[in-house]
Amino acid sequence: MKRLGTVLHVIHNGELIVQCNGMMKDTWLNVVVLSEDLKRLGKVVDIFGPVSRPYCSIKPFKGSKPRMHELKERMIYIK
Repeated sequence: MKRLGTVLHVIHNGELIVQCNGMMKDTWLNVVVLSEDLKRLGKVVDIFGPVSRPYCSIKPFKGSKPRMHELKERMIYIK
């Protein structure tokens, strides 16, 4: 498991905006995102921002949208 980054915003449709910890790889698109307690949250759908400190957008899986607001300012992970 690797640290992806910290959740900055939760958009009204449940999508997350994450400030990534380090350099992102384009191979991380569509990778599964996990919470601290190893629950599957969604997948990476977009990477944007500066190369040295990128951001990414996470699209939630069905059924995980209600939990998204609890994740603000928390660390999330990828497999």
